[in-house]
Amino acid sequence: TANFNYSFLHAFSNVTSTNFTATATATATTAIGRSILIPMSYKVLDLQLWVEEFFS
Repeated sequence: TANFNYSFLHAFSNVTSTNFTATATATATTAIGRSILIPMSYKVLDLQLWVEEFFS
């Protein structure tokens, strides 16, 4: 049973650390994505409005 408990704990810690890494990666990616994509989308919207104004 001691061996079983050890392997169970080992597996559990592996899963937990994997989940933590995945969550951290996703959070970082989302934060980076937001800081890049949101300003870019605003710039695209501004550009579209400017083009519409310019050609109207």
